[in-house]
Amino acid sequence: MSRFDDYHGGAVKLDGLDYKFIEDVNTQVLEYQKGNVDYVDVDPSIYPVYSSNPELKDQMHGFQPTGNYSLTLNAKTFPDARVREAIALSIDRAAICESILHKTATVPTSYIPAGIIGHDDTLPEFEYNPEKAKSLLAEAGFPDGINLRVTVNTKYQGNVAIATAFQQQAKAAGINVEVEQVDSAAWSDMKKNGGVDCGIANWYVDYSDPESMLYPMTKTDSNSSFWHNDEFDRLLAEGIATTDTAERQEIYAKAEHIMTREDWATTPLYNETKFYLLNPTITGFEMDSTFRMFWKNADIQQ
Repeated sequence: MSRFDDYHGGAVKLDGLDYKFIEDVNTQVLEYQKGNVDYVDVDPSIYPVYSSNPELKDQMHGFQPTGNYSLTLNAKTFPDARVREAIALSIDRAAICESILHKTATVPTSYIPAGIIGHDDTLPEFEYNPEKAKSLLAEAGFPDGINLRVTVNTKYQGNVAIATAFQQQAKAAGINVEVEQVDSAAWSDMKKNGGVDCGIANWYVDYSDPESMLYPMTKTDSNSSFWHNDEFDRLLAEGIATTDTAERQEIYAKAEHIMTREDWATTPLYNETKFYLLNPTITGFEMDSTFRMFWKNADIQQ
């Protein structure tokens, strides 16, 4: 990517940016250590190793992106909200945050993250309660439990580890989890065609507004949930029709409650802190909560 000298905001200092695409997370950091790249994301699986490295710890930076990871259920496969709630109750988020994500994430209380209109800070964390899950399954007509196929994209090995942990945790609820690993092309096709019964995915806002968090859940079928709720749709229409902050807070809090606490169309898994390594000779670089990098004021100090 080359510098555009006629940029309306004035000339930038860097001549350009080069991007390297490296699949393996360890190789990414090794390239940074060799001086071949100036910026690299640090995957949670390797964060403990490099955050304690005396040569790198002061070059490690963190931020909380506005969004979350969630477990999304196909409403066509699981039309009964009691079954979807049972699945949500059968995953131990705290254990996953502790053992797999190495304390780089926290258990969420809502789908809309803190700091955005619609976030309800009175809600408790999503709980792990396999006994309640078993009871709900029995009420729904599954006293012997259910089989659940969880599809994960192998490009994101962290999701594979989470699904594998979920496989063990869900046994206590009478849920037999099969972990299906597919590549990116198959993942996209399966989501579009309704082939994902349960999947792990993340979502970050495009702009800091609740509409950006909730709109994709019902207005497109590409999220694999195929869930629709008339009241939810009505509330979203009302939310974009008013600029009154108090009204919007009430509207979006109610809409999210329908989605995650009544219909259980999707269930948040965790709120993450993302980490990256940045060459200390670089100044003026910015990262915001929408996960956007800003290089226009960046410079390299020799």
